[in-house]
Amino acid sequence: MRVTIGDAPADASSMWYPSMNFGQFRWPGVVGKYELMIPSDVFVGGLADAYEQCIHELQIDDEFDLGEAGPLRLAGYPTLIAVLKDETALLDVLANFLWHEFLASFIPISPQDAKFMINSIDHAKSREPYVLIQGRGYHGAPGFAS
Repeated sequence: MRVTIGDAPADASSMWYPSMNFGQFRWPGVVGKYELMIPSDVFVGGLADAYEQCIHELQIDDEFDLGEAGPLRLAGYPTLIAVLKDETALLDVLANFLWHEFLASFIPISPQDAKFMINSIDHAKSREPYVLIQGRGYHGAPGFAS
């Protein structure tokens, strides 16, 4: 996996993510950008079970309330490998349904030497043989907002 914070190469152990308030930018910390480039097969392997459970739950929800169709339902609840070819569905999966599972699979939780908090997933796309994830976060170690 290739990791960058801003334009500088980094290590995944220098990143962390919050257990709550993901995607909310309320703190006065310095906001920066990150990028993760993960081999597609590693990405799929790390999320396959969580994705299958997510799809199962979404299909059950559809039985009770169809509501507005999201990208996954519009695509016919495709396999995770097929989702890699649909950037809208891929971002929907990561930003709305599986952000915690995704980060838990690829980013250590509150490592000792963390210096950057991932706080959003803003872009996701597949460029074989990689999946590219980009977003924003805070420059700060665990506990900086306490």
